[in-house]
Amino acid sequence: MVSSLEFERILSASGPYEGKLLRPSDHKAPKTLAFIQCVGSREAEKRNYCSSVCCMYATKHAIVGMEHEKGLECTIFYIDMRAFGKGFDNYFERAKEAGVRYVRCKPSAIREDHASHNLRLVYHDNGQGLVSEEFDMVVLSCGLAPALAVRELAEKFGVSLDELGFCATDTLSPVQSSKP
Repeated sequence: MVSSLEFERILSASGPYEGKLLRPSDHKAPKTLAFIQCVGSREAEKRNYCSSVCCMYATKHAIVGMEHEKGLECTIFYIDMRAFGKGFDNYFERAKEAGVRYVRCKPSAIREDHASHNLRLVYHDNGQGLVSEEFDMVVLSCGLAPALAVRELAEKFGVSLDELGFCATDTLSPVQSSKP
């Protein structure tokens, strides 16, 4: 199991495996890959918001992973698919056409098979009830949060933050802060 940031490094030509898609546990190329969305997000006691970028970077990672490892089967487990930007919905549809499988659910457990290092993912599928699937590798798409130092920096420069600690912006001008 790796985070999305670790997976990005694995795919990078300057990464630990020089761009080869290998799992860290035994350096074998995975044949099946799962992405779990909204890890640490959208839960009232943690982060009750959507980061709005994770769905699309998981989709990109799945497509790039399939380009790196021919025959790779990718499954993205999601709560709600968020394709916020222009052309993102088309990208999502192209990913499905390329073979990325999307499952709407909240996985309830992940267990490692110590012999094979594969991961068994358990989730509730609305049509089938409780389902268990095995994957060679699992990527956790973690929600974004501002760094702790952002508050101090914002105070120092007089930039307003919203209630979540992100830079406050206008809905119609999302790249404009309270300070020119």
